[in-house]
Amino acid sequence: MPSVHIRPADQVPLTALATALNRAYSDYYIPIYVDEVSLHAMLKRDDVALAHCAVALDEGEVIGTGLLGVRGTSGWIGGMGVVPHKRRQGIGRRVLSYLIARARALGVRMLRLEVVEENTGAHTLYREHGFRDIRHLHTLERPPQRDDTLAAFHNNYTITQEAPQTLLAHYEEFHAVRNCWQRDLPSLARLTPFCRGWALYDADTLQGYILGQLAPHSVLVFDIATKTNGPQGAAHAAALLAHLHNRHTHTLGHAYNVAEDDPAMEAYHALGYQTHLRQIEMGLALD
Repeated sequence: MPSVHIRPADQVPLTALATALNRAYSDYYIPIYVDEVSLHAMLKRDDVALAHCAVALDEGEVIGTGLLGVRGTSGWIGGMGVVPHKRRQGIGRRVLSYLIARARALGVRMLRLEVVEENTGAHTLYREHGFRDIRHLHTLERPPQRDDTLAAFHNNYTITQEAPQTLLAHYEEFHAVRNCWQRDLPSLARLTPFCRGWALYDADTLQGYILGQLAPHSVLVFDIATKTNGPQGAAHAAALLAHLHNRHTHTLGHAYNVAEDDPAMEAYHALGYQTHLRQIEMGLALD
């Protein structure tokens, strides 16, 4: 009998799960740290129930993790990790198999996840379990800079601050391209208490919005959405981005998991954003 057992994550304290995640991601491509409070908020935001998640236990110690979010017939896997000294023993493979079986039992028809493209070992593991590449997701950054041309992007439009909840009423209409799981409508709706929203009007008609956080040293973009695609939509998205950066000059700009086919990608590039990290979004169709 193997000494490592896979169990539902609600059988361990949340602090133990957070500790294991921090250990598993201590040498990852992106520094990740969660405490009990931030982990609880993340689980709630992304519809992750601990009863559906998995932990790998070795004599009571959590040495592996895997999270499963479920929204109707759609599912998402995240937080896959094994603490460094227990890797290459098949633990991640067992956790993944457990989560796929759990998703299937819950009626999930399409299961998604993301993997950093440099993480070839994990990418191979997911492909061996039937996952296939869908598209690339970009973490984008704009270095702090003084840019006196920003006003030219948005001078032709009316941009007003509005409640994020009001703007998200237009989410489905303004998203021809689906966002990733963590930036889809349910997650964004739970982020509204922590962000601000701006609407763009062209000839008195709402044409787009942006949701984000403004801090003294950074602009964090949660979502950009436009009513139209093509050059006009890109111009509207660029105007919204420029409006934020014009208000907070000399600040770092950041946006995470923006899909390569997102209509706003052209606007990010126009404002000087560059890819800091790229992930592969993968999907598995379940019978």
